[in-house]
Amino acid sequence: MIILISASSYMLLSKLNSAGKSYTREQVTNKALTEAKLALISYAVTYPDKVNSDFGPGYLPCPDRDNDGSTDLGACASGTNTTIGRLPWVTLKLNDLKDSSGQRLWYVLSDNYRNNPKLEPLNSETEGQLRVDLDADGDIDAADIDDIVAIIIAPQEPLNNQDRDPSETDITMEIIHYLEGDNIDFDTDFVVSNLTNINDKLVYITRKELMEQVEKRVLGEVNQTLTNYFTTYGAYPWLSTFADPKTTEKRLVSEHSGADNQVNLTDTSVDFTQWGVANGDIVWNITDSSYGTVTGVAATTLTIGAGLSFGTDNDFDADDEYFVDVTAITTAFTGTATASNALILTDTNKDFSKLNIRIGDIVENISDGSSGIINDTATTTLTVKELIGGVLNTFTINDNYQIRTSVGRATADTDANGLTLEDTGVDFTIMGIQTGDLIRNVTDDSYGRITNVAANRLTVSELIF
Repeated sequence: MIILISASSYMLLSKLNSAGKSYTREQVTNKALTEAKLALISYAVTYPDKVNSDFGPGYLPCPDRDNDGSTDLGACASGTNTTIGRLPWVTLKLNDLKDSSGQRLWYVLSDNYRNNPKLEPLNSETEGQLRVDLDADGDIDAADIDDIVAIIIAPQEPLNNQDRDPSETDITMEIIHYLEGDNIDFDTDFVVSNLTNINDKLVYITRKELMEQVEKRVLGEVNQTLTNYFTTYGAYPWLSTFADPKTTEKRLVSEHSGADNQVNLTDTSVDFTQWGVANGDIVWNITDSSYGTVTGVAATTLTIGAGLSFGTDNDFDADDEYFVDVTAITTAFTGTATASNALILTDTNKDFSKLNIRIGDIVENISDGSSGIINDTATTTLTVKELIGGVLNTFTINDNYQIRTSVGRATADTDANGLTLEDTGVDFTIMGIQTGDLIRNVTDDSYGRITNVAANRLTVSELIF
């Protein structure tokens, strides 16, 4: 009996000790991940104070790519696989955080929240580009979390014959020896640990989590500024004039993706036919200050028959920035629904991704008189949260629509003083344009302040610069 009791006690104590050690290890990892997450949020909130006073809060550091604890000096981008690396603990002014296996933490950054190069502006509308598969099933479903701006990963103990060489600094080689599954393929999708071949433990920062703190800081500064103003002048400043915050200046500006020394323009990221580019439109090579006239249009190529003139090189080199002055640009953002489903607009004649239509843009159902904010986009479909202000407040087949944009082209000569703009392709009152708003003539780069608003006509007091 004594032997049986002793054996049972030994087995019980062994299990308790094992469970205790496992709990302790998990606590070590959780503590490191939590500290890293809080430090990244703090970095973003205090960015103007501690990093660069020329920019607002919200930016996050690029990863540590050479395992020295500091963010790399160069730019980072998902396209070059440089938005994943180790947590820059020196840059974040942290201790050298490690998980329970003694490994440094890894760190993934959403492209549009990086501090080099910066997205401008960065605000509460800026979506996080990362996604985490919480049920580790490899499918996009309700169990996934998206709109993530950063992920911190604890690699934990080696699995699957991983060979971790402390002297190795090539991230592309290292990653397969520290992370597993969908965490090693340099895309924007990540996965939590499962019971088979993945033991990576991770935490993430969503846009909502980050912006809740950033917004508090911004509101605090506004409060202090208004308080100081009131103390000085005995009153608060007058309200600014209103302009629709969802109306964007959609111009065809991008980069040449073809080879160097080309007469014609190539850009595989857009569809020139979708943008309504036509023969006679002007193409500007912003990089070398040359320009030419379009004589042929294909989906990804514009033919410049007489070549480019009046510039430095008078040709297109890889990554040269360009601007196309599209005569019929307004029609690019209008169309007719070829199908519909309540709040889903379908137009098989459009490629909304090539037109750079984004979540947060406003679509107007001209036939119904309603409008709504876009909350999902696909190649030929747009989904809105709701439609308001109309008769039925739904999309139906053959409905005419337009994506609200603040760019257009004068359809008639202005008055004798050149201070009246007429555009029959838009309704300035629906766009929310008001007296006092600024207008820019993008053709000659002049600016003016609006003094009168009509449906198709704007008048300014003067144009300057």
